[in-house]
Amino acid sequence: MEKQKWETTPGGNPQGKSSTISGATRLEDSGEPERACERQTTTRKTKNTFSCATWDVRSLLEGGKMQNLFKEVTHLKIDIVGVSEHRWPDSGCVSQEDKRMSYSGPLTRGKNGVANIVWKKFMNCETSTAAVSDRVIAIHIRNLKQNVNVVQVYAPTADKSDEEIESFYNDLHSITCTLKKEDMNLIIGDFNAEVGNARIDGVARGFGLGETNERGMALIDFCRAEEFTIKNTFY
Repeated sequence: MEKQKWETTPGGNPQGKSSTISGATRLEDSGEPERACERQTTTRKTKNTFSCATWDVRSLLEGGKMQNLFKEVTHLKIDIVGVSEHRWPDSGCVSQEDKRMSYSGPLTRGKNGVANIVWKKFMNCETSTAAVSDRVIAIHIRNLKQNVNVVQVYAPTADKSDEEIESFYNDLHSITCTLKKEDMNLIIGDFNAEVGNARIDGVARGFGLGETNERGMALIDFCRAEEFTIKNTFY
């Protein structure tokens, strides 16, 4: 399996579209701003911390939807936001004042789509984007304190085939295999999975919701193999 390439964007607002490349990382989501899955990282509330959330927007095709999303990011003061289901075609980058959104979508509009939005704190940092598919996009942020990798995902729903699930996790692995352990690595988004409340050493703490389903087991197996923890089962 080939490792994915990253396209670098210098600090500031980029112009034009970014090339389509590949990328990935991990987490579990519920459709509202959500917590992330990370690789054994401890954070404290200091002036050097940042906020990260993920949102299933259920389409940005309607006029004014993107502007409303950017306003909500400003209102909630979120530094990095992952977006699912924007449903835009192709891949590219959109900038507005103090925000920048890198996105990846299908060849034709109307389904799926993932994106990452950076705001204020990281606007002037050098970033690299890996737009793998309409279900996986990753952003690497070079930071003096600690480099940050955020992978936004939108996993296939339960009615999709096992082949589509396997393809999704292959795309995700193509990015995680490029990540460095000394970086802060987060996978956020909608895995369309229930991991339940089982306590699994090194993966889940036991405070998840519902019963573990087939997609949940796939997520657990992935996290175990890739050494990730599912953070929203920790409290």
